[in-house]
Amino acid sequence: MRSTYLTNIDYIRNLIELENRGSNPHKAQRLEQLRAVLDKANSLKSAKRKTDKLTEHMSPFERTVRKRIADMREDIEDGANKSS
Repeated sequence: MRSTYLTNIDYIRNLIELENRGSNPHKAQRLEQLRAVLDKANSLKSAKRKTDKLTEHMSPFERTVRKRIADMREDIEDGANKSS
């Protein structure tokens, strides 16, 4: 997934900083929303780096199924590359 303005952590931090400096009505609500977006962006960044952390709770059966699905995807991609 490429970085978009909703997942770019620096951009979101800049928005928060700008909102903090401003005096627009409903500032607190916008800051709360921006902080929630920042939390989600940080979670996504972490998930991209630490994929094992997301699956450590899986049972052995679930890990087997997940690996088999990944293997099947790889086989499909390999087949598509060979026919190109």
